[in-house]
Amino acid sequence: MRALLAVGGFVLLVGTGLLVWGVRQEAALSFCERPCGSTQAWPVAIGVLVLLGGVFLLIWTVANGYAGRALHPARHELEERQRLRRVGVQGTARVLGSEDAGTSRTGEPLVAIDLAVSVPGREPYQVNHRTAVPPLLTWRLRVRRPLPVLVDPEDPSRLLVEWGRLTPWSGAR
Repeated sequence: MRALLAVGGFVLLVGTGLLVWGVRQEAALSFCERPCGSTQAWPVAIGVLVLLGGVFLLIWTVANGYAGRALHPARHELEERQRLRRVGVQGTARVLGSEDAGTSRTGEPLVAIDLAVSVPGREPYQVNHRTAVPPLLTWRLRVRRPLPVLVDPEDPSRLLVEWGRLTPWSGAR
């Protein structure tokens, strides 16, 4: 992002320089009392175009940076998901209840779910978990269909609902 900001700033500087140079030439020739030659408008035209390009590049770079932070999960969230995919124990979670908790950064419904988690080799336990739910799968929460989960072997309260293993109509009856 910093490189694009630097390029945008440089383009802005070049455009401003061309524009100032062209306008100064136009102004100098306008004070001639005798025919001094023809004026050339190309430095002004190119200066304006380059200046507008630099402004666009700067605005686009800043907007892209903000959008990237707003629309993508934080690095630690992604690392936690990958860690659970590596070391997590597969289990099933039965939905006991759910409550709307707003909207995630990506626009998906954010839900606080009470789950009864079953993992092989462990007693079933209950946990409250917040997760973003793909819009086509929210019906599973209302009808309390089981969800596939990956559970942290060290801390069973940390889990990952594997929405990717479900299809919008899998298990609908």
